[in-house]
Amino acid sequence: MSDENMRNEQELCHYEGFDKERKYMEIWDQIRYKKIDSIEQRVKKIIEILDRHVEGPLLVHEDYREIQSIYTQMRRDTMFYMSGDAKNIICSIDPIYESVYTRRECIRLLRYLGEDDTSLTYGNIYISKDFNGATYTIEKDDNGNERGCGSLYFEWQNNIQVKS
Repeated sequence: MSDENMRNEQELCHYEGFDKERKYMEIWDQIRYKKIDSIEQRVKKIIEILDRHVEGPLLVHEDYREIQSIYTQMRRDTMFYMSGDAKNIICSIDPIYESVYTRRECIRLLRYLGEDDTSLTYGNIYISKDFNGATYTIEKDDNGNERGCGSLYFEWQNNIQVKS
């Protein structure tokens, strides 16, 4: 199994029981990919404009204005994707997503896959207290403290039962 397939399988495991968050991410990914396609098209257009001037005349006023306009559109789109506007649009289509990423009890055994830091050690198994579809709250880190950490740093050990 490739690394990408393993990562996708791990992500699916994290979303088990969090169907609303999984569906929200699918919608968000579709929006994001359209943004990436839009950026690629605009960059190609800028390159076409600049290619006309590589060995030819200097950049003419109309071409300069067109490049500025494309850049302004790209900045405006980026601000949209960085703001809550995209989430607001998704929520206006289906209000069920208003409560997306709300913390819920979720007790799981998680193997830490991130780099060692002062409170988490690579390969150690930790118990989650809750999950919001993106971030776990770990009951006790290496220092005995409760802390949050993103799901990308964990592998859910769903073949091991948590003892009550």
